[in-house]
Amino acid sequence: MDTLEDIQRRLRENQYRNEEHVRLSLVARILQEYGWDIWDPREVNAEFVPVPQEDNKRVDVALFAPLSTPVVFIEVKPLGGITDLVQTERQLRDYNRNITASFCIITDGRTWRFYYSLTPGEFGEKCFRTVDLLSDDLDDVKRTFTMFLDKNRVQSEEARKEAQRFLSLNRTERILADCLPDARRAIQQAPYPSLPDALKELAETRGIQVSREDAAAFIEKSQKQGPPPRPSEGTDAEIKRPPPGVMDCDPKNPPDLSRTAITSASIGGQGARNWNDLVAAGIRLAWEQGHTDIAEMRNWSGANIRPGRQTKNGFHPVRGANLSFQYVQASRAWEIASKIAAKLRVPITVDFVWRDDPDAVHPGQQARIQWAP
Repeated sequence: MDTLEDIQRRLRENQYRNEEHVRLSLVARILQEYGWDIWDPREVNAEFVPVPQEDNKRVDVALFAPLSTPVVFIEVKPLGGITDLVQTERQLRDYNRNITASFCIITDGRTWRFYYSLTPGEFGEKCFRTVDLLSDDLDDVKRTFTMFLDKNRVQSEEARKEAQRFLSLNRTERILADCLPDARRAIQQAPYPSLPDALKELAETRGIQVSREDAAAFIEKSQKQGPPPRPSEGTDAEIKRPPPGVMDCDPKNPPDLSRTAITSASIGGQGARNWNDLVAAGIRLAWEQGHTDIAEMRNWSGANIRPGRQTKNGFHPVRGANLSFQYVQASRAWEIASKIAAKLRVPITVDFVWRDDPDAVHPGQQARIQWAP
């Protein structure tokens, strides 16, 4: 169980009883997960005074990167404690009066509201992203946290450019972006619509008429422009030469991948933990982009896919899609996943190691195999 899954469990069990529980056991834990040294008060500063002449104004958590520059102010509330949003936004506005942090966050542990302080307008209009740890798809939450909480990205231009992109979306795109997490949940429930159909239907409930083709185009655009995976999960935005000592494998003619273990992998920005997880991520990505003809997908991917939830004869359901596929060995998994990547025109990268086994072709050797359109 990873960090966010464990936090979800604790939220459901109502373990966070007060503001300090949220700040110490939840917020600090997430910050550490995304690269912040929570033990260094120069980097993660609790009760930071942004206006020295007004000691009563204190930021619950201020993040500094580099150490002299505040980049994120976080206002922490107890669970369910965001009751006066306007007043809380006014607090954050005042915190930024003398020293401006690029990003501000309001959270009660479950709900996280992200603000880009450097954009003009009323502070409430600076909110560009809201996530809910219990109701939103966990992959969506992870992508948002990766882009706007990961230490390396926050102190670079990446997070700022992405925040500006969200804020520049027109009304239709904003509503589609708001509906997309709900659409991803809808495709996991009967009658199991495709993602474009689910998004189209949800947008219409918000007064926005879009065609299925427009919904599919928006989904594809979101996949290409959305926040990338965490570096630890592997990022394949571009082909990079492997580090010294890491074998660079030919994606079209790879060595025998038997007795290997994935250390990090991703396809089209979707992380994967093992070879079959990589195939599942590719199938899910194809489904989300509107490839819902199972027979057709089976033909171009080479995967043994069946409709519905199948659990016999080596079949496993694909989370987020109304289909299942039959697990395969590592070499076959790469063949299928790379075909999916080529079909969808998305990059794929796998870092792996051969197990210390005399039957492995390169015992103990680290390697990388990757492809990009």
